[in-house]
Amino acid sequence: MTEGLLNLKILSDTFHEGNLCYDQIMPSPCKFRKAMEKIKEEKISSQILIENQARYKTFLEEYFEGLGKLYEKKMNEMEELSCKYVDVILKAVEKRFQDNNIISSFKIFDSTAVLEKIDDNSEYRNSDLKILNN
Repeated sequence: MTEGLLNLKILSDTFHEGNLCYDQIMPSPCKFRKAMEKIKEEKISSQILIENQARYKTFLEEYFEGLGKLYEKKMNEMEELSCKYVDVILKAVEKRFQDNNIISSFKIFDSTAVLEKIDDNSEYRNSDLKILNN
């Protein structure tokens, strides 16, 4: 779950930086989604349990019989829990960014993207303005 929180922090930091580039808005949730799906595929929690098992195995073997069955059951539970966690986070982020057109249309306020000269007949960012006006 630590990996999931790290990816969520990266997504959050994109929007909390002092100088947000509006063109970063569209790819950020997509990049986050790919990272979270990778976590789900790799089942990171199982790998962490396997690495930590050697450290705690001796202690547990002294007090519990059938550690193998218990360990396998707990690993399956952790895998299911981490997959559910990733699914819930993905749904929450998708809900928040379901209308990316509105968010990315704020790029019209990006001073680095403004043309040097805009005449009265210009079509500069009219589509973005229409989206923001609705």
